[in-house]
Amino acid sequence: MPRKAEHLHIRASEREKATLAQAAQVKNMTVSQFVLQTSVPVAEEIVNQEAGNVRTLFRLNAEEWEEFNRLLDAPTRDIPELRELLRSRAPWEK
Repeated sequence: MPRKAEHLHIRASEREKATLAQAAQVKNMTVSQFVLQTSVPVAEEIVNQEAGNVRTLFRLNAEEWEEFNRLLDAPTRDIPELRELLRSRAPWEK
C-alpha cells in the first residue's frame, strides 16, 4: 500500500478514541486505517447524494440473494391499477 501524503488531525474524547482503537483492533487495523476505511464510503455517499447520484446499497446473505434473484426472474404480474396509472398523464402534464 503506498504511503499517504496528507495528514488528517481530529479531536476525540478519550472514550471515542478508545472505541475507535478497539474497533480497529477487532478488524486488525491501525486506527488510521479503520477511520479511513469506514468514513470514506460514507463521505462518498454524501457527495453522490449532493450531486444527484443517489445509490442504495443493501447486503444479502446467500439465502436472501437466491430469493432476490428468484423474484427478479419471476414472470411479471398484471396489475390493472398499475397499468392504468402508467397510461395516465403525470399531474404536472395536465
